[in-house]
Amino acid sequence: MGNRALGHVDIVSPTALAGWAFDPKTGRSAPIEVLMNSEVYACLVPDLERQDLKGLVSPTGRHGFSLRMDPTHFVRGVNRIVVRFADTKRVLPAGDQVVTIKSDPALIAGLSMGNTHRGLWNVMHQFVHGDVLNIEAWGIAPPGARWATILSDGEKLSLEEKFDDNLRMHLWLPKDLAARRYKGTFRFPPGQSIMKLQFGSIGPFDLYQDLYFTSAPKLQPTSEQMVRVAGTSDRSKFETEGISNYIKIARLFALYGQKSLENAQVLDWGAGCGRVARYFEGNIAKLVGVDIDGDNITWCRNHLQGDFLAVDPLPPLPFADSSFDLIYGISVFTHLKEEHQLVWLNELARILAPTGIAILSVQGATAMMITGNSAIYSDILFSSGFADLGINTDLDGYVEHGYYRSIAHTLGYIYDAWGKFFDVLDIKEAIIGNFQDAVVLRAR
Repeated sequence: MGNRALGHVDIVSPTALAGWAFDPKTGRSAPIEVLMNSEVYACLVPDLERQDLKGLVSPTGRHGFSLRMDPTHFVRGVNRIVVRFADTKRVLPAGDQVVTIKSDPALIAGLSMGNTHRGLWNVMHQFVHGDVLNIEAWGIAPPGARWATILSDGEKLSLEEKFDDNLRMHLWLPKDLAARRYKGTFRFPPGQSIMKLQFGSIGPFDLYQDLYFTSAPKLQPTSEQMVRVAGTSDRSKFETEGISNYIKIARLFALYGQKSLENAQVLDWGAGCGRVARYFEGNIAKLVGVDIDGDNITWCRNHLQGDFLAVDPLPPLPFADSSFDLIYGISVFTHLKEEHQLVWLNELARILAPTGIAILSVQGATAMMITGNSAIYSDILFSSGFADLGINTDLDGYVEHGYYRSIAHTLGYIYDAWGKFFDVLDIKEAIIGNFQDAVVLRAR
């Protein structure tokens, strides 16, 4: 190859693009361009460390790139993705590929209506300063509701409000179903550090979509540790998701568990840096947390109450049969290949007590709608029911490259495949972060 730039495109999907590029003449990464349907989509200089390149291509191996693709840029039908060196315009090996988006607009519109039949909302941006909370949010009222707003303990808040037709089209909503943006600034109730916000009209549309905000956050890990768990370094959002998911898990355990939470043995499977675990402290008999990210587990062990263990990416876990009354896993099955999911389902069923429950989150129809992947989701509805959207690089360096994926499920798949290991008691859609579905299980 002489002095020609080197590189390769490893992944091309509707959600991710990854590979590497190196220029032997400069000894540095080679800048690249990404074209989508002949238009420049992104320009970047690779800077991610790749262990497979270290010492082979260069001493550092820092020539990898990983780009999260915005699904809203794809068109229905064939999309051509080209990755080329920025200076010479020469295409990287495997850098000219097509991504085909097949969809039935009527089916996707039907999915969107189903996703919003109980209303749907979420907070995009939030900031807490002292006892003041600033939020920007979006919401979709359920069909037939004359109006919708954000409530605080049932009381309507004063908000700036506007319709957002771009959001409606992104979500494939019919014209008669309005999408709104909300913006407001509020004070926490006097003497209280927790504020509960709800989406509704006279009352909340769905109590499981309540979100909780705190003006007194617990001890927090580093930004890098939070990103590997939550995909964001926004400390206020990290805390809101932690306390909100804790309350929803506790509510589901009170509904389906067969003992009090205070007397429960609890396993946080995929604890990360304790986003949820910190709120179980002092409220249960015993807390155990496990994760494949040893750095985050070390932080938990040093700062949180409970037993925290670094574990291998595959079973077994070092626990006896029927050890736990509650097992919860937030955004773990959203990242595992099907073959890995099946062995983990078998292992979790082994260590769950006969009267206990497991609460595991998945990406379903609502998550796919919000991320702009409704077309992909519609394609799997009547085929496998399981979608592998490609490699997720958030844990590169902490787990073997390629183990960590982006995964979506249909409800029918869960009842069929997961039902071989568990009784599926309930599936609460779009309640974990008002984004992922919560699957409630009891071991057979």
